[in-house]
Amino acid sequence: MLSSTPSDCRIAHLLWLDRLSQSVYMLVLKVLLRLVARLRWALLLLLLWFVIATGGYAILETWSIFDAIYMTIITVFTVGYQEVHTLTDGGRVWTMVVIVFGFTLVGVTAAELSGGPIIRLWRREKLNDSLAKMSGHYIICGMGRVGWQVATALRHEKQDFAAIDLEGRHKSELAEWSIPYLTGDAADDNLLMKMGVDRAKGLVASVGTDAVNLYVVLTARSLNADLNIAARAEEPTAISKLKTAGANHVIAPTQLGGQRLATFLVRPLVAEYIDVVLHHDELLFMTEEVTISANSFLVNSSIGQMQDRIGPAHQGPAIIAIKPSSSDEFLPHPPASRRLEIGDQVVASGSQEDIVQLRKLA
Repeated sequence: MLSSTPSDCRIAHLLWLDRLSQSVYMLVLKVLLRLVARLRWALLLLLLWFVIATGGYAILETWSIFDAIYMTIITVFTVGYQEVHTLTDGGRVWTMVVIVFGFTLVGVTAAELSGGPIIRLWRREKLNDSLAKMSGHYIICGMGRVGWQVATALRHEKQDFAAIDLEGRHKSELAEWSIPYLTGDAADDNLLMKMGVDRAKGLVASVGTDAVNLYVVLTARSLNADLNIAARAEEPTAISKLKTAGANHVIAPTQLGGQRLATFLVRPLVAEYIDVVLHHDELLFMTEEVTISANSFLVNSSIGQMQDRIGPAHQGPAIIAIKPSSSDEFLPHPPASRRLEIGDQVVASGSQEDIVQLRKLA
């Protein structure tokens, strides 16, 4: 077995520092360029006034260009150093003019900077870099009550996600979690591309109206054909329209809430069990879904063989259901002889160790 030497660790550490310094350098450079672009007119006027003031001293006092530049700088910034040479009356009048106009231009530039553009530009560039690096993440469109619950659930599951909302709701809370957040129209192609929709794993359309959610789904589907889209329907009649637009899953919260309440009345134990399995953090077992990939060790293995391989000392994870790759229908409680195929989606329940092992093998 090969072990890393101290020199190897040092080289890796230096390479990491080099990459970090390059990232910081590029970020600072972007911020400075954006800042110059934002203040270009103020900076141009200030530069023009420096040229005029320098020329005035050179002409009125017959000084060298270097002396004139030095006098202009200490005058405009009111440093108060002693004059380069004794000023004539004309030079004193010109100095007063230089102070008044120069101090005004410097004050305008300082006022622009005091508004926090550097911090805003820094945050904007950091946000852009964060979004550009995201891949396989989720996008929440609409941060109302439903969107906020989705965000808390994704954070609980330790999933990478970003959010967009027209009104900027819950922006401060997500900022504390370091979650990328954009304020704008979720149906805007440019904003969705900025959110990395072409690299995203899934998207939630949870805007307040069915019409806007429909546009969000249409836009997202046109930008990423493989995107897993879940949409909220305010009215049950909008479910079929959202699915036609490209949503993989559609939920009407009012309808779902009514069904759940009815389940608690009719089959309370079943409803309680589902809640505990999905949302309880301290269980000794967990329920998860995995997809059998093409290079999986489990391809063509039977369920029984898979269970023996994962848990030789016990029965391994229990397979609750399988959604075959060739069908949209679930196969509940499949027999132990059923062989796993590429693309099969398996719903399994077991200990955390069993589920982790199943993910690795799948």
